[in-house]
Amino acid sequence: MGFVGRARNLASALRDLFHNADVMVFEARGGVFVSWSFVSEEFQDGVVLYLTETLDPLVANLSVRRKGITPVPVQPPPSSTPRRPRE
Repeated sequence: MGFVGRARNLASALRDLFHNADVMVFEARGGVFVSWSFVSEEFQDGVVLYLTETLDPLVANLSVRRKGITPVPVQPPPSSTPRRPRE
């Protein structure tokens, strides 16, 4: 898993990621692939925190909110393999 995040505007977020050198280094390693799912805004911070803690992405998302956020368990994308054991 390369990156975990959230966005109000998916197209804009993807454009920004494709201009991020830390993400685009994966293009030379077989491509950059995206998996997304609609999540109600009230759960987004918790889902991002859960996926970040579970999958330990290779590219850090410095905007992940941790303080006062409860992780919200979700099914990870099918091709991802958790790097940390689930509790």
